[in-house]
Amino acid sequence: DTTNTFTAPSAANEGCCMDVTNIDTVDTITLDANANFNTAAGADVALTACDVVRVCSDGTDWYQVNAVVTNTCN
Repeated sequence: DTTNTFTAPSAANEGCCMDVTNIDTVDTITLDANANFNTAAGADVALTACDVVRVCSDGTDWYQVNAVVTNTCN
């Protein structure tokens, strides 16, 4: 969306995973504590245009499980 804000669903469902994709061709979406994303293990995850990252829930927080995949927008 145009607010550059990603709000993750509740992380209560342990074992659930989701792929977060930034479909905006200009702005960056940042996963941080405000999106129920655990940043204790490192820096916030910034997704530039068309990037994708998989995150999974441990029942409390969402965690990054793979490297950000960078894509070129069409």
